[in-house]
Amino acid sequence: DPPQAVPTPNVLKLGRSSPSNPMAVETSCTSDAQKVVAVLPDFKYSEALAQEDVFQVISCQLTGLSTQTTEAKAAIQTDMEAARQQVQQAEAALEQVKESQRQGVSQLEVKVNTLIETQEQLQAAKDEKKKVKNENHDDILMGEKLREAKSKNVAIDEGAFCCLLNGSWTSTEERKEKLATLKEYLQEIGTEQTLVKAADGLITKPEVRGDFDKMAIDYITEELIAKLKQVEEKLAERAPAERAVQAELLGLAALVDICQQKATAAEEQHKQVEVAVKGYAAEMKTCKQQLAKHSKELQGLTKKMETEENKAKTLEEASAALNRLVDAAKAAVEKAMEAAKEAAEEKEKEAAKAEAKAEASEAVAATAEATEDLEPPAKRICTEEAKEAKLESQVA
Repeated sequence: DPPQAVPTPNVLKLGRSSPSNPMAVETSCTSDAQKVVAVLPDFKYSEALAQEDVFQVISCQLTGLSTQTTEAKAAIQTDMEAARQQVQQAEAALEQVKESQRQGVSQLEVKVNTLIETQEQLQAAKDEKKKVKNENHDDILMGEKLREAKSKNVAIDEGAFCCLLNGSWTSTEERKEKLATLKEYLQEIGTEQTLVKAADGLITKPEVRGDFDKMAIDYITEELIAKLKQVEEKLAERAPAERAVQAELLGLAALVDICQQKATAAEEQHKQVEVAVKGYAAEMKTCKQQLAKHSKELQGLTKKMETEENKAKTLEEASAALNRLVDAAKAAVEKAMEAAKEAAEEKEKEAAKAEAKAEASEAVAATAEATEDLEPPAKRICTEEAKEAKLESQVA
């Protein structure tokens, strides 16, 4: 990690830039030094970088950091592959649930239409049955009344009348009840009142009955038989129409049952598909949560990888910058050595000049002594010629 405060490195005004632009040289070295300091906070630039052992120590540090970054990237890459696989699996699971939900919704629409259709059929069958009943209500009611009348006639004949006729009652109360029932029925079917009153003769035992009682019994018997025959004739007359209506009603009743079964089955299937669709919605929510979780993990790992890649890039730049700083340090050392050599040579040249000047002065003095006897102009000429010759010799 980069330090909180980057120390100012000791930068030499040397580098690979042009010597005519020392500011550019200083800027280049400063920039490279800062790149190294970014990963090695204790680094300071100096001519010691020209030494191989110093360079190797710093280079090893950079290599170690680079190795750590490489290992971290490899570990993150492994985690990213696992997370990416989990994301793909979550996406596939979500897509599968979506497809199942689409199919479920499609099936639900079919089941809804089927349910509506069966319910409409059931209602139509019920309406038709009700219509037929309403249209034949009076006839059906009449048939029921005739059958009730027949049943009542048979019940009276085999019950109360038979009991009284045979004298098989067991108590006075039973006898009175049977007689009252018989007389009530006789009045109901329109029997003459005299015959109804004559029925009182049935309260006596068969062995004590007179001729009048026996004659009354015969009339009552004929009356019951006649009523039964009348009812049966009406029933027989109505039988074909009743059978037709009954058959139609039975068919409609069967149709209603079938439609009811279909509607019930359709409703059950509709509920099953509806429950499945709701289940798909819950499952989809779970899949989305899993996908969001794995996607977030992958994003986090991606950011970590970007961080490590930036570290690797920074280390690469620092390594390259270190190489340039080493070159700059070596160049600085070489230039310092060349400057020292030039200074020594310049010092030797100055010493040679001083010695030559001293020798020239001695030569001029000697020439002056030799030409003391000459005329003044000639003396000056000789002196100047001697000086020029001496200077030429020194220059040479």
